[in-house]
Amino acid sequence: MASRRLAIIDLAGGNQPIGDPTGRWWIVFNGECFNYRELRAGLEARGYLFSTRSDTEVVLAAFVLDGPAALQHLRGMFAFAIWDSRDKRLFLARDKTGIKPLVYGEFDGRLYFASEAKAILVDPRVPREIDLEAIDFFLTFMQFPPDRTPFRGIRTLLPGHFLRADSSGCRIERYWRTGWPASRSRMSLAEAKATALESLRESVRANLVADTEVGVLLSGGVDSSLLTALMVGEAPGRVQTFSMNVEGDHGLDERGYQEEVARRFGTEHHSVVARPSAFDDLLTVLWHFDQPCAHNLQYYMVSELAASRVKVVLAGAGGDEVFAGYERYRCLGGPAGLWRDNPGRGAWASDWFRDHGTTGPWRLANPWLRYLRRRVVFDDGTRSWLYSPEVRSSLDPGYPTRVFQDLYFAGPRADCLSRMLDLDQNLYLTTNHLTNLDRMAMAHSLEARVPYCDADFVDACARIPSEYKIRSGTKKYLLKLVAEDFLPRGFVHRPKQGFTLPMDAWFSGPLLGHLKRLLSTERVKKRGIFRPEAVEELVRRFEKTGRGVSRELWMLLVLELWATIYLDGRAVERPTGTPADIA
Repeated sequence: MASRRLAIIDLAGGNQPIGDPTGRWWIVFNGECFNYRELRAGLEARGYLFSTRSDTEVVLAAFVLDGPAALQHLRGMFAFAIWDSRDKRLFLARDKTGIKPLVYGEFDGRLYFASEAKAILVDPRVPREIDLEAIDFFLTFMQFPPDRTPFRGIRTLLPGHFLRADSSGCRIERYWRTGWPASRSRMSLAEAKATALESLRESVRANLVADTEVGVLLSGGVDSSLLTALMVGEAPGRVQTFSMNVEGDHGLDERGYQEEVARRFGTEHHSVVARPSAFDDLLTVLWHFDQPCAHNLQYYMVSELAASRVKVVLAGAGGDEVFAGYERYRCLGGPAGLWRDNPGRGAWASDWFRDHGTTGPWRLANPWLRYLRRRVVFDDGTRSWLYSPEVRSSLDPGYPTRVFQDLYFAGPRADCLSRMLDLDQNLYLTTNHLTNLDRMAMAHSLEARVPYCDADFVDACARIPSEYKIRSGTKKYLLKLVAEDFLPRGFVHRPKQGFTLPMDAWFSGPLLGHLKRLLSTERVKKRGIFRPEAVEELVRRFEKTGRGVSRELWMLLVLELWATIYLDGRAVERPTGTPADIA
């Protein structure tokens, strides 16, 4: 076991692996345990002798004394491995909400585990084979299945799960899930507001535990602005905030709102501007990320800026999945839709898409089907048209929507909105935003913490009635009500702006040549995944209109670049050059 450590707690004494006093148990740990001081006091009272001041040793001690039950008491973000050298047993665990990554795979009787796939791929005995079903899911939903990676045989340990391994094999168990209510709550709006505010304030306090300075990634939206307001009252000294903006007038610039928050709360503010030249970093970004990804350059740039001044930042990821901030939640059609019956299980969703495609009568469908449709990028018919005959014949076209449906129905016995929030927390948030944030921050030796994803906070907010999360057409109603106590009402209630890049404009201008070279007929044919004429048609469609399919083209482009790095070039060292060098 080995670990490359970013020292945040016990800077001098926390080097890993760390063993227990008997030498039987050994741990490698990625992340932070925020309540380690309280846990340590209790463990010392039970006779455990510590040799460091680190939270890592506290986690080990808790496991030695209590086994897997210790996971219930850990508050923080983590992935860790504990080796029992006497009985030759391995224990892997991932935090409750999936903030920190953990991948594993079994090859030729060996079990591999790591924070990222490239660490497993170092061993030449591990095959570099593409998982076409996982790629199919990525093209459908712009993310990977929660338990899979693009590499065949390398899987992701799910949030709130642990894995035991010994000579008899591997066993995976779930130890935590969000406590959504199964019936209507009588909580008043005033009680809900107080619960949300106090739970968030406590989460911010917990996330500030560090032996180094903590900053904030400030997008200018409600989530990160509220974090900044609460942090200023808790953190010592002047808080540093970090933002990214886009060059040019593309309707994406929020610097005015960022600067307003910085002035209001007296932060030391820093900003970086995204230009088309950021595309030059994409090879490096994809190498760090291990997989094709849709939203990564933004996180890479703002993390690089923050890492030049601090080692830890708070980020606002997770607020939309807790308080219903996405447009797709409007599919419920008001309070009456919250407790509407859900359709039966089986192949119904897949059959619906097969029969109706993208033009079916969605208004007549069940709300969850309309919600599902809003998540799709490439639908079944488009993917079938896009794939080469060999790939098309090897895939089950209903797989992505069936996985999505199974996740929905395996969710809590709760109202429709809570089911959707649970699904987005366990799928969209963990495999998209949290993965992006963690890997791009760690690429710069920066630790990103997410108070909205704290398990105690998520649990507390799950008990808040859904009708307070969307009200009178206002998404994220309750959080905005909380934010009004700290920020101007006009600031709080302006339209939501996503953390994105102007790909329509960039592909229409300076990046069009790169796009056409990287998705050329020759390259597409050689890769063998797509039909060259289909990709050519998408490029022509974009050239004709200058909009409409830039997201789809971006996904195909990053897939090609990822394959060039990880399938064509077998080196695990960081690539040199830019995408232009391989086009």
